[in-house]
Amino acid sequence: MNNVARDHGKEPLMHITKRAYLPTYKSILIRIAAIVIALLFCSIISYVFIDANPLKFCSSLFTGSFATSRKVWKLIKDLAVLLCISLAVTPAFRMKFWNIGAEGQVLVSALAAVACAYYGGGKIAEPVLLIMMFLASVIAGSVWALIPALFKAK
Repeated sequence: MNNVARDHGKEPLMHITKRAYLPTYKSILIRIAAIVIALLFCSIISYVFIDANPLKFCSSLFTGSFATSRKVWKLIKDLAVLLCISLAVTPAFRMKFWNIGAEGQVLVSALAAVACAYYGGGKIAEPVLLIMMFLASVIAGSVWALIPALFKAK
């Protein structure tokens, strides 16, 4: 509890505690309910903003992801990237340090590496170019993470 909440006798906005044992069937039901609620929420938002039929919205969501083997392959590729990102931030979450910008860091890092490849390809030896791409991606991702870190520190 922070000092401000303690001084005024208020509860903090969020309180994170370890969950007690949860039966497997309840855990599965919670996940299914979360997916259904997310689909309903997205359907309502699409109806409100773009006047889309909620049933067509959900069907196009699934056909856009599973219609062909190429779309399934792209879904699995994107899923693998997101799983790698979540694996990378897991130690920070375990230390109770919330980093919600990991996907942005990956995108900025990839953009820096691609920029190096685009402007240095064919002009620089490949081993040197790979090292430059690696360094550029590390520096770009670090700068992208440094911006919110400075604000958090202040």
